[in-house]
Amino acid sequence: MQVLLEEARGLSRNLACHRRARLESRIGEALEEVDQQIQELVAAKG
Repeated sequence: MQVLLEEARGLSRNLACHRRARLESRIGEALEEVDQQIQELVAAKG
């Protein structure tokens, strides 16, 4: 039983890391898009 609990904890940590990495990636993409839109607005005013 102890072994199963340790395995479950390990899998849970791996899943949390994977989700965090995906979230960080999505946030990065959104920030890049916002940055690009800001640059386009500045260029249009320019």
